Amino acid sequence: YNRLQGTSNYRSYLSGGNTINYTGVVESLGENFENGGTEHIFGGSYNAPGQIIYGNEITGSPYSDNSNIFNGLEQQTTILKKSGTQLVPVSKTVKEYSIDSRNFSWYNSLVVQSRNNSNTLYQYSPTSHPSNLLQFDIMAYPRYVSWVHLDKITNYVYDDNANEFKTEKSYTYGSTQYSQPTEESNLLSDNTLEQTQYKYVKDYNTVSGLSSNSIAAANLMISKNIIAPQLEKKVSKNSNLLATTRTDYKVWNNNMPLPEIITSAF
Repeated sequence: YNRLQGTSNYRSYLSGGNTINYTGVVESLGENFENGGTEHIFGGSYNAPGQIIYGNEITGSPYSDNSNIFNGLEQQTTILKKSGTQLVPVSKTVKEYSIDSRNFSWYNSLVVQSRNNSNTLYQYSPTSHPSNLLQFDIMAYPRYVSWVHLDKITNYVYDDNANEFKTEKSYTYGSTQYSQPTEESNLLSDNTLEQTQYKYVKDYNTVSGLSSNSIAAANLMISKNIIAPQLEKKVSKNSNLLATTRTDYKVWNNNMPLPEIITSAF
């Protein structure tokens, strides 16, 4: 039997119709940007065709899913205002993403189609001679498993004279055991550097001063896959520590791990 497969960015037939995909959207506030507007830029890419392993191409076989990695992620947002007949930027936000090589893998899926029209049943084992596969059309298409995270946000603000003021926020992901950032760095327009470091439930053994109650609560949360809560936050400015906040949890009578004590030091 024959199969056909199509997606929004790759249609099933080569003739007729258009693909449904875009990387830019502009919003108008008013009929003709009287109140300004917003421009959005998204990530977008096409899926790649499968690879012929044996025989001929199988019409309509699936494509790779590589477009899923960055598709739909907003990479740039620009706020616009109308100045005479021109649209000029008021502010712009640029986001940068990356694929984390520590959590990246891929595998091939196969589509197999017999070129033998008889009802003969063929049985194969891992030791079968490769020539036995020549009566099949076989195509491989990759599937990706990836961790894509936000690395940097750059904000631009423009005054009426088109002067630019820039701030940057960067994220560091120091652990593969959870998806939250372990550090945020803010570079302000006056070159002041603000940093915030985080430790979470799975980092409990690196947080000094935790009580036995808090350690027991952390182990219970890990066993229940509750790994997002913060245990410690440190804020510094130009490498000078400003504040530390620690949250101690406790397993309460209902066997729920909930905060017991929040300690802040300045």
